[in-house]
Amino acid sequence: MPILNLMDFSAAIKNSIDIDSDIPIQPIAPTTPKYIPDKELVRLRKKNLTYREIGKQVGISKHSVAIRFKRLNKEMELTNYHINNRTHIFGDVERRATEAITDAKFRKANLFQITNTVERFHTMGRLETGQSTQNIAYADALKARDDALKAEDLAGTEQDQLKKNYPHIDFDEVTINVTP
Repeated sequence: MPILNLMDFSAAIKNSIDIDSDIPIQPIAPTTPKYIPDKELVRLRKKNLTYREIGKQVGISKHSVAIRFKRLNKEMELTNYHINNRTHIFGDVERRATEAITDAKFRKANLFQITNTVERFHTMGRLETGQSTQNIAYADALKARDDALKAEDLAGTEQDQLKKNYPHIDFDEVTINVTP
């Protein structure tokens, strides 16, 4: 009994050939590979599998695996370039954006648009140079707190010493001013 594949079936229909129901039809396997997430390929590669072994596990060819990793490697190169050159990239974007602001565009912009743009450029510049973006002096506040705690500890130590040396005086009623 002859076996027809999908192409033979299509041709038979086009040529109006009567197909007997006794003839089994085998479907053709899809020619496009199923979607495999990049994370899955990378996970398998981290297990030191070859492209051929990865392809066998996920059901695609060694060549398809190699093409995917070539694309992934290119993306990683671009990402690393971007990470290593962020300051310069943002500086160039800022320069081009600033150059694109003409007098006519500036006159048409409302105050919010102008101040928002200036603030964004300012914040981006401070971030890229490692400066704070808020006017909160955390370091100064922490230093002042530490100094106050040290003064408290020092006062407590001096007061304890005085109590030992002068047991007849009630130092709980006496205020001692200590300057660090």
